[in-house]
Amino acid sequence: MKKILVLLSIVCLMYACSSDDGNSENPSACSSPTGILANSITSNSAVINWSSNTQNVTFEIQYGVTGFGLGNGNTLNSGSTNVALNGLTSNTSYQVYVRTNCGENGFSDWVGPSSFSTSEQACNNPTDLQLFNLIDDGVSLAWSSDGSAMSFDIEYGISGFAIGEGTVINSSNTFIEITGLTPSTPYDFYVKANCSNSNSSDYSGPASITTEAACATPFGLDFFDLLACSFSVYWQANDETSWQIEYGEVGFTLGNGTIINTSNQPYVITENLSPGTTYEVYVRANCGSQGYSAYSDALVVTTNQFDDSFLIGEYLIQDVNATTGPGNGTENFEMGTVTLDIDPSNPNRRVFYVNVLPAFTTEGSEIILEINGSGSVTLNDVNPGVSCDATTPFIYTSAGSNNSSIDSCSDNNFIVINYIEDPQGSCGGPFNSSFSLTKQ
Repeated sequence: MKKILVLLSIVCLMYACSSDDGNSENPSACSSPTGILANSITSNSAVINWSSNTQNVTFEIQYGVTGFGLGNGNTLNSGSTNVALNGLTSNTSYQVYVRTNCGENGFSDWVGPSSFSTSEQACNNPTDLQLFNLIDDGVSLAWSSDGSAMSFDIEYGISGFAIGEGTVINSSNTFIEITGLTPSTPYDFYVKANCSNSNSSDYSGPASITTEAACATPFGLDFFDLLACSFSVYWQANDETSWQIEYGEVGFTLGNGTIINTSNQPYVITENLSPGTTYEVYVRANCGSQGYSAYSDALVVTTNQFDDSFLIGEYLIQDVNATTGPGNGTENFEMGTVTLDIDPSNPNRRVFYVNVLPAFTTEGSEIILEINGSGSVTLNDVNPGVSCDATTPFIYTSAGSNNSSIDSCSDNNFIVINYIEDPQGSCGGPFNSSFSLTKQ
């Protein structure tokens, strides 16, 4: 009898356990779904599809980030064999379970998990970069974003710098104030969005500006005392006491010209000038530790072809390198003081008279020095009527094409004139010769 009671107790206990799983559900009441798949996956959504052999039923779906426990996920119900999951997190792994709702008979077993991962969200470039509140050492920068970014990288540097070589600042806002810039300097600014640790947009930009000067720009440039080899330049100053002058032939690039730092105003420019040449001159104020002001407008100056006083007056003529000619020893010109005058027929010429040796007459030969367009000085041909024999004259020929150039910007107190001595016939030649003129 005791054995029969124990057996009945066991049977009752088994029946109770099989009919109650804590949810009053009957897993075998209808068939479970099959073939769960995720499709149409984006950065924040996916469509879950499955198959079922049971008609006129609904389905319960539970999903969550990979590793979630059943009962702790997000629950949806569907009357068809698919469901859309929205509001997902990008670049994240998910798991999905599905079971059949058998109506009065409870639910089928859960099927799953089926796993999928959302794609990484596109990180869009910032737009509408704007610069404002410009001062001598800073500027404000603002831009627009679609809201997907967690932060932004701002990179900037002197205009023309390469991305990756500039200064980088990170900001979580779409606005930033940048300071510590150099006055009167051009800068480029770029911005990119960071949507995750591994997902960033491309850089947008550049937005470009030139910072303001730390002190006022000189103005009203003009010149006076214009000569072939110099001129004076002046400008309107503000409170500054030091300036930088830069000049070069017209069309030169700032930074490649002749630079002079000075505290003198006006200033006489004498370096690297040539006669009859057009120059551009710029001036900027020295602002001390804050750099420089902006450059002034260009002053355009054309130097004189040569000065009216060039090669005028009393000069001592001396042979420097004369070659032995017909009976004249080593001198071609009689040493002494000669007077150089402007040729009345041509202001570009200087004329003087001197005996060409050997001198058979007391009258000096006319010697002409030509001041060329470049400012060089050359000797014209000389024919003193002297000859080696009765038929061949002793002359100086092709002097202009062979004379070494003497810049008229050089000191004209002492110059050397090169020429070719060409005593033809039996006298030989041609010989390279020269004479000097020393102002008295």
